[in-house]
Formats: sequence, C-alpha cells, structure tokens
Amino acid sequence: MGKEGFQKMVLVKVYIIIPVHNRKAITLQCLDNLQSLGILDKHKIIVVDDGSQDGTATAINNLYPSIIILTGDGNLWWTGAIKLGMEYAYRQGADYFIWLNDDTFPLSGTIEGLINACQVQSYRMIVSAQCYTTADLTVPSYGAVQKVAGNLVPSHTTTDEIIVGDAVSGNLVCLPRSVIKDIGYPAANQYPQYGDVPYTYKAKKWGYNIQAYGAYKAICMPNTQPQQSWLLGEDSIFSIWQSFFSPKSYFYFKSHWYWCMTFYGWLGIFVFIRPYWQWCRNAILRWLFPKSFLIYLRNRRDEFRGVKNITGNIQ
Repeated sequence: MGKEGFQKMVLVKVYIIIPVHNRKAITLQCLDNLQSLGILDKHKIIVVDDGSQDGTATAINNLYPSIIILTGDGNLWWTGAIKLGMEYAYRQGADYFIWLNDDTFPLSGTIEGLINACQVQSYRMIVSAQCYTTADLTVPSYGAVQKVAGNLVPSHTTTDEIIVGDAVSGNLVCLPRSVIKDIGYPAANQYPQYGDVPYTYKAKKWGYNIQAYGAYKAICMPNTQPQQSWLLGEDSIFSIWQSFFSPKSYFYFKSHWYWCMTFYGWLGIFVFIRPYWQWCRNAILRWLFPKSFLIYLRNRRDEFRGVKNITGNIQ
C-alpha cells in the first residue's frame, strides 16, 4: 500500500459492527484480537449486545470502556443487530461499515486491506475477507457466494486471488456508506438471522461489485447446522416441525419464503414447498413403519445404487 493511499485511508470514518448474544468468552477473545492488531485505536467499535444474560456488556465496559455498546431485548437476531449498528454508525457519519462476527478473527492487515480495497477501487464495492477453519489456512470456510445454475453455492480460494461473487457471507465484510442510500438497511423483518447473503445480493443487483479477497484472511470455524436425515435422525418429527418456527432454522417459514422468492422468482414457490412436503412424507412413513424397517429399506437402496454404479462403470 502506498503512503498516499494509507494517508487517505486513516482519514475516513470506519465503524466495526459486532453482533453478540450470550458468548462472553468468544466476544472478549474477538476484542482481544482486535486490540492486538491495533484496530481498537484506529476505528470505532460497536458491539450490539442482543439481550445477553452472561455479563457480556459489563465485561466489555470494564475492559474496553471506549467501545460503543448498543443493546437489544434478545429479539434482534443477527440481521437486526447489524441493522441497529449500521443505523447508529450512519448517523455518526460513517464512511464505511465493517460487519464482524465475534467468532471471526482477522489476521494482521486484513481489516485495513478491506477498507483500502473499497476506497481504491470504487465507492460501489462490497468486499469480503476469505475465512478459514483453522490458523493453518488450508480449509476455507466463508467468503464469496455465487449463483450457479440457479443455486447459491459458496466460492472459496486458498490463494490471493479475487473472487467476484453474487453475494458474500457476513462474517467479515466492508461496505461503503453509499449502500444505505441505494438499497437501505438489511431486511431484519424478512431475514432475522440470515440477512447477509440477501442484502449483498440485492446490492449486486443495484450495480455493486461484490468481491472476496483471498489476500485478506480471517479464522472462523463454520457454524453450519447439523445435517441429519429427517426420516432416520434422532430428532422427533414434532421437534423438527417446531424448528420451522425459529428464526435460527434455515427453514423458518417467513425467511424461507422471502429467500425463495428472491433467488428463484416464481419458481421459488416449488422450492419453498419442498422441505415441508418432505417433512409431511417422512412423518407419514415414520408413523406407518418402525425405524428398523426404514433403515433396512435405505440400506437396500444404497446397495442397489452401488451395484448399478459398478455395472455402469464396467460398461
């Protein structure tokens, strides 16, 4: 980075927004990492504490009194917390916003690199870091998202290349002030927990360049929900149904509907129905047959598919 570019960068107002909820140890580790990088002295930090009951806000006040703490009642979720932080930062004249999850740990130079990329390239840039599962930087976790054959798929790099995406995951992202004027704030009402991809996808539609920079790295273990068979898993059919009413579920009714309409258009009606139809089908099968019989059928199916594949290879 040239001296002129660095001087320009330190003049801008950058607000780093960190949504937290009942993860005091992780949150403090996140802030300790920012302090070790010298970030706390360079930029404004906003922690949006969504109703934590574990003393998170008190601990932050004691250790880092300069950090701004905004509070919620436990119903903000991720998108609502990010929205609240952006609203506050916008009123304070922020030039750039940085989304940072408290379980994401930037490496040295990453945050300044993201800001510089947004500054140097264009005001219509949204830039993500490339996250990795561990410090050896071999297995990527979060970064760009691309729409391939109608489906959204993660797109990662283990090099310093730049990936052009259709959206980005919200773990560590730099956004310019102009995005508020152009598309408003993240839709917390539609996507309480998973508003990062829809928001950056909307920005893409408005002409923003969405990029993940492989040169700017962070550590973040993937926080994916366990994938288990609704038919053969240990969860009861009733508990699976109950999960559809929680914003934390990928199949939360309201969010899933908006997601399908946003990314699939009217074909999204069929995508929307699919998981609930699968739940109904599995509920009927589990009511009619014992689990041991269903496992037997699955094993026979897998055996048949294996034989069919071998036959196909021989031919």
